[in-house]
Amino acid sequence: MSPFEPNGTERQNEAILHKDGPLLVLAGPGAGKTFVITRRVQALIEHWGVDPSGILVITFTNAAADEMRRRFSTLCPGRGEDVRFGTFHSVFFYILRNAYGFRAEQILREGKRREIFREILGSISYEVQDPTEFFMTLANGIGRAKEYLAFDGRFGPDGKERIPNLKEFHVAGCPDTVFRTFFERYQARMKEENLIDFDDMCVLCYELLRERPDILAHWQERFRYLLVDEMQDTNRLQYEVLCMLTEKHRNLMMVGDDDQSIYRFRGARPDIMLGFKNEFPDGKIIVLDYNFRSVPEIIKASQLLISHNVKRYAKDIKASRKLSDAAISGSGEDNAISVLAFDDQTQEREFLLKEIRKLRDAGVPYKEMAVLYRTNVLASPITESMMRADIPYHVRDTYPRLYDHWITRDVFTYVRLANQYRLDGSMRRAMFLQIMNRPKRYIRRDVLTSQDVTFEGLKERAASYPYMQPYLRDMERDLAMLGGDRNREAMTPYAAVHYIANMIGYKAYLEEQARERGLETEAYTDVLNELLEAAKPFETFGEWNDHIEALRQAAEAEKKRHEEEKQESVSLMTFHGAKGLEFQAVFVIDAVEGVTPYVKSETEDELEEERRMFYVAITRAKDRLYLLWPKKRYGKKQKKSRYLDETIVLNERLSAGQKVIHRTYGEGTILTVDGDKIRIAFAAPKKELSLSIKFCMENELLQFP
Repeated sequence: MSPFEPNGTERQNEAILHKDGPLLVLAGPGAGKTFVITRRVQALIEHWGVDPSGILVITFTNAAADEMRRRFSTLCPGRGEDVRFGTFHSVFFYILRNAYGFRAEQILREGKRREIFREILGSISYEVQDPTEFFMTLANGIGRAKEYLAFDGRFGPDGKERIPNLKEFHVAGCPDTVFRTFFERYQARMKEENLIDFDDMCVLCYELLRERPDILAHWQERFRYLLVDEMQDTNRLQYEVLCMLTEKHRNLMMVGDDDQSIYRFRGARPDIMLGFKNEFPDGKIIVLDYNFRSVPEIIKASQLLISHNVKRYAKDIKASRKLSDAAISGSGEDNAISVLAFDDQTQEREFLLKEIRKLRDAGVPYKEMAVLYRTNVLASPITESMMRADIPYHVRDTYPRLYDHWITRDVFTYVRLANQYRLDGSMRRAMFLQIMNRPKRYIRRDVLTSQDVTFEGLKERAASYPYMQPYLRDMERDLAMLGGDRNREAMTPYAAVHYIANMIGYKAYLEEQARERGLETEAYTDVLNELLEAAKPFETFGEWNDHIEALRQAAEAEKKRHEEEKQESVSLMTFHGAKGLEFQAVFVIDAVEGVTPYVKSETEDELEEERRMFYVAITRAKDRLYLLWPKKRYGKKQKKSRYLDETIVLNERLSAGQKVIHRTYGEGTILTVDGDKIRIAFAAPKKELSLSIKFCMENELLQFP
């Protein structure tokens, strides 16, 4: 057997050369986990003489599996097809196909699932504002419910086995009775057409291996060595299958980072990794203790942040790169991280655009820059600003664009109805139907008997419904206010959106809808607030419509250029979407309380996951990290995110000679730092002052350019 050299760090080599028994490898951002996994597969074959056909490597995406296979094939030419690389779903389907003879055409495709959802929705009396958003909620809920029914709900508080009940399962964003109806009809349709979805693959595989010891024994012998990537994203059911497959030989290597577990809404369980020693008392834990991605200050900041989480493995991560290795000129320890406050979001965006241009002029490619935000609703104003500034960009996540959102469609329908009413008092039935009960006016559909409706006709047909008359009169008055008449001009876009939201009661309607669906009200009201901000520059809806059309054309052109020409562009994405990626410069925007951590995060577990999301965001940066926050959003005063203070220990970050900006005294230079005290020399007026660092930061007196 030829000599094998692992060629890694001490900890990497220890993981690579591990042969038998359970192993947990804690691999943080930039730790070289793909290197460790592929080199360990090579070591098992070339150093330990393991049959490659008995090795199974599981990843979470097809792209990751392909990359693993490619990397391994480079290390071991001609052996890439001997080792099995695949996702959980592909491995589960492989086992089911051998047991039950499943065919690929039995796997439910996404288009077919949407078709089934649409048919079920059409058969029940439930109003949905945005079918796409609702179907995503259903899809996630169905997956979680199947896991719950198969495993999580199997044991009661006394530890005794019981039959789980769907009535005990709840989905945020969908009433329980509606969800149960969808689930039951969806399952019936799947059975009728002999189809299985990706969630069924996991459930059926778990049940097969649990109920058929002979089949389990076969796969235990078939795959004697299992290596699992991104272990922190694993749900309980997937983990149980892994445990069954490795129960005999116990050669399970789990690679992941409990600090990057951010998919709890999909069922990911970071406690699986945290319970490793309970499950495998003789198992080994190895921490990959070098970060090969980021400069030291960014690594230090990320460790300070995540250390505030209690439920985690403690880690001491060291930087492999030196400060002088930074690709961005001047990104030394004094300015690798910028924490900047702005009066409002407009100033925040202006700085963002200016700094992107500055970095580009300094030689940083657009593709090496990313703008990260907590939720998708924050993307719309950024994309609009990018288009206006002619900065190429692409959005990695799918999100409801502001002008395509159902809330925006409702608002614009109000305005169009007002214009129709002003012209001749006649309104299109379809448009009237869309908003007549938003907010609730209890107007019945049966009073809309023609394609064109008038208030006179509606009042006449509603004569037998006296309660409806005042609602119709109020709606008629509101449309008249919006559209104007001979003596009064139509409202400006900002005034109209404000009137619809507050005087007509549409904002209260959105809040009620959110509560009924178990959602935070900000999920809807933030869209309305963004619409209000977007309306400000325009005098008429005609101007605004022209602007929207120009934006749509520009967005299509940008998308086409990115797809066809592979144009260099700035990446815009959520914290979730950024996971696994890296950039020279990263901008984290809107870092305020209520956004990050999100407003509805209250429990310890929720706040720890929010912190992990922020951790994922800041660890995408290699050389330069910008943490930005506006003091006002939508005209309301904001408090900076707690994570900003947790990210940086100021008295360790500050040093003599560093430039600062004081809100009152202007630019200055640090002379000394002694505990909480900082002495600064200011240029105008020329004076030296000794200040409390804590007091300055709590009162937002100092910034560090």
